Amino acid sequence: MLFKPRAKNSIPARATRSTKRGVQYASWINRQNKKVTAEIHTDDEGDEYVYIECATWYARWKDSEGRRIQKNTECVDKSAANAVLARWRGRAEKVRAGYIRAADEHQDRRKSNLIDTVLNEYAASLKQTGRTDRHIDYIKYVVVEIKTTANIHRIVDLTRRHIEVYLAGLQDKGVGARTRNMHKALINGFCVFALRHGYLESNPAANIETANQALDRRHVRRALTDTEITQLLDAAEARPIENFLYGNVGAVDVAKVKPGTLDELRRIGQERRLVYETLLTTAARWGELRAVTVADCVLDGNAPHIRLQATATKNRQADTVPLTVSLAKKLKAWAKTNGRIGKARLFNMGVSGLRALTADLMFANIPVETDEGVIDIHALRHTAATRLARAGVPVSVAQRVLRHSDPKLTMSLYSHLGVLDTTAAVESLPAWDAAKAKAKRKA
Repeated sequence: MLFKPRAKNSIPARATRSTKRGVQYASWINRQNKKVTAEIHTDDEGDEYVYIECATWYARWKDSEGRRIQKNTECVDKSAANAVLARWRGRAEKVRAGYIRAADEHQDRRKSNLIDTVLNEYAASLKQTGRTDRHIDYIKYVVVEIKTTANIHRIVDLTRRHIEVYLAGLQDKGVGARTRNMHKALINGFCVFALRHGYLESNPAANIETANQALDRRHVRRALTDTEITQLLDAAEARPIENFLYGNVGAVDVAKVKPGTLDELRRIGQERRLVYETLLTTAARWGELRAVTVADCVLDGNAPHIRLQATATKNRQADTVPLTVSLAKKLKAWAKTNGRIGKARLFNMGVSGLRALTADLMFANIPVETDEGVIDIHALRHTAATRLARAGVPVSVAQRVLRHSDPKLTMSLYSHLGVLDTTAAVESLPAWDAAKAKAKRKA
C-alpha cells in the first residue's frame, strides 16, 4: 500500500487561523510556494501543534520472507510511486521463484552514481583482467566523449538516444564504419558492467544497429605476390648498406669505412629480411613477434615453432605459431651468430615497422598503393593467409594458423585470391562429358 506519513510540527508564525464547524485550522504558504492547511491540535500541556504530511509517498509491503517493509519511494506523483512499489513487489516474487538471490532483494539498483565513478571502477576491473593501459585509456576516452556530447553526469541518465546521437556525430565527422562499430562495442561493454553491478536497470547500448563495414571500407589491403615477396626480402637485406654507400651526396670510399660499420649494416639487413620472412611464414602480428625472446623459440625437431606471450597477443592468451624447418635453421643461426640467448629479444624491432617497410618497398620498386589496395605491416599477415589459400589449406586449418576466433575473419582474408587463382580452380573441374566418355571406354 501507499501512504504519506504525517509529522508533528509547531504552527508557523506566519500562519493564519480559521474555524470551520467548530474545528480550528492553520493555513500558510510553504517553501514550495504552496498553500498548506492543517487542523490545530493541543497537547496536555496546552501547546498547539499541527500534523504535516510528507511530500513523497511511502510504500508498505511484505518481502519474500513475509517481513513487513516500509520504505520511501521518493516519488511525489502517486502513479510513479505505484510503479516503484510494483517493482519492489516483483523483486520479492523473483526471490520466491528462485530467479534472484535473497541477498539482492533489498539492494537499490538505481544507484545515483556519477559516470566518472562507474568508469573508474570499470577501468580497475579491466586492469585486473590483464587489459593494456592503451586499451583502457581508449575506453575512457569514448565514454567521456559520450558524456560530454550528451551533457550528462549520472550513469542513470545515459539513454539509447544519447549513444545513437554520439555515433551519428561520428559519422557526420567522416569516421569510418569500422571505427564506429568499435566505439559501439566499447560503450556496450561499459553498459554491461554498469548493469551487472547495479548501476543501470537495462543496457541502453543493446540492439543498436551496426554500421555496414562492407559499404565503407577505408583501408583496403592487398597481398604481395610471390615475385614481390622475393623482391622485398632482397631489398630489405640490401638497402641498409646500399643507402650508406650510394644514398649520400658524393661517393663513399669503402677503403676508409671501418669494417665494423659495414658488418653492422649487413647485420641490420639480415635481421630485417628475417623479420619479414618470419611474419610471412607465421602470420604473426608485428607486436607479437616484437615480444618474442630466444627462449620462446623451439627451433629443433620436426615441428619447430614460436611461443607467443599472452601479454603480446591480441586476445591476451598464450599461443604458438609454426615455423618451417628451413626458417627455423635460419633463426637458430641468427641467434647463435649474434650471441642471443635466453630472455634476449629475438629481433630488435621498433614499435612500428611501417616506415622501414615503406622504404624497402620503394627500394624494391613495389608500389605501396595500387587499385587493389595498400601494403602495410598488417598486409604481410594478409599475404600469409592468401598463400595458405593458394596452397589449398582448408579454412579450418588456416583459422588455427591465423588464430582467428571466427572462421569468417579467415574467409575475409581469402578474398585476396585473384582471377588467375579462381580460373585455375575452375579449370581443375572435370569436363561435362567426362563421365560419359569414361563409361564408353569401359564398354
